[in-house]
Amino acid sequence: MCGRYSLYQTKDLPTRFNLAAKPLIHVDNNYNVAPGQYMPIVTSGDHGNEVSLMKWGLIPHWAKDIKIGYKLINAKSETAFEKPMWRSSMLHYRCLVPARGF
Repeated sequence: MCGRYSLYQTKDLPTRFNLAAKPLIHVDNNYNVAPGQYMPIVTSGDHGNEVSLMKWGLIPHWAKDIKIGYKLINAKSETAFEKPMWRSSMLHYRCLVPARGF
């Protein structure tokens, strides 16, 4: 994945991702989303798909400094289930990251 992505035209998120309820968050257009920024993600909840804001990056449980999450944005899908750093997240904490471009 690239180091930056863009997200715009967010008004259609509820219909595009079949959200259970209208999101209570407002997201401005962002054509240069960087690691560490809070952006919307879609998860599967008890009542259907939900949107929430999360910080972009992965902070492993063993990390002593949360800034390591800015560096951990690239995972190869071919080996994500094999690498210890990504395996637990791939199995238990999956989400969809809406994006319009890279």
